[in-house]
Amino acid sequence: MRRLCNRFSFPAGVAAIALAVAACGGADGWDPDADAGAAGEDGVVDGEADVRPDGADVPCLCNDGNVCTDDRCDPATGGCVFVANTAPCNDGSRCTTGDACRDGSCSGALVACSDGNICTDDLCDPASGCVFRPNAAPCNDGNSCTTGDRCSGGACTGTPLCNDGNACTDDTCDPGSGRCVFTANTAPCEDGNPCTTGDRCSGGACVAGTGLPAWYRDADRDGYGASAGTPVCSTTAPPDHVGNASDCCDSNANVRPNQTSYFASSYDCGSVVGSFDYNCDG
Repeated sequence: MRRLCNRFSFPAGVAAIALAVAACGGADGWDPDADAGAAGEDGVVDGEADVRPDGADVPCLCNDGNVCTDDRCDPATGGCVFVANTAPCNDGSRCTTGDACRDGSCSGALVACSDGNICTDDLCDPASGCVFRPNAAPCNDGNSCTTGDRCSGGACTGTPLCNDGNACTDDTCDPGSGRCVFTANTAPCEDGNPCTTGDRCSGGACVAGTGLPAWYRDADRDGYGASAGTPVCSTTAPPDHVGNASDCCDSNANVRPNQTSYFASSYDCGSVVGSFDYNCDG
């Protein structure tokens, strides 16, 4: 904005008043036209100070669009002045609080995103605020009866120490000492024999329920039934069937439990090639 200059011819009585309307286009610091660089209705290009013949003023154009500055027009120089303020503001981020103007810009103190949970990573999204993402970090659940504690789903969990793998015992642990206790139960169970039903635990073992005996194919007639065979449920043994399923290769009579020979050479059996396991002990 420039200093005001008298661009018009006024009657003698009006000239003094026009000059007194001074520096920024008026006594109150207004720019007398808003024609954005083109000649306005008074014929004067915007930005050149003038007084409109009709005496009307329009607002001064000193506006930098920044809420953190106070904008004014200096009547003495005809220029704009933008003074930094300390007004409250909003920096648009949900990761800050107490936003206020400082040195002409809006800023706030960082929000402390912390849920106190070691099993989450605490982050801040400027659009949504605090975010707590579950992690898989090692941790300690404070339980002496677990091992390999690790975060999962935002919580610390571990694998129970006391597990004997026996469905016929109830496994418990003293959290203070970590001592395991395995107590026999009477839960239903599966004895592995498809020919029995109603199997139930007793004395820490699965006891067969009612049913028929199971007979397994003994193709090589070595007295041991095929371990991978399906049993036949019958009151008596069918031909070439025995009451056990312990032969790991029922097509080779030299391969059977308790075998003590033949270990110097290998054998093939179905999909098994080059095996030396003649006694089926694995």
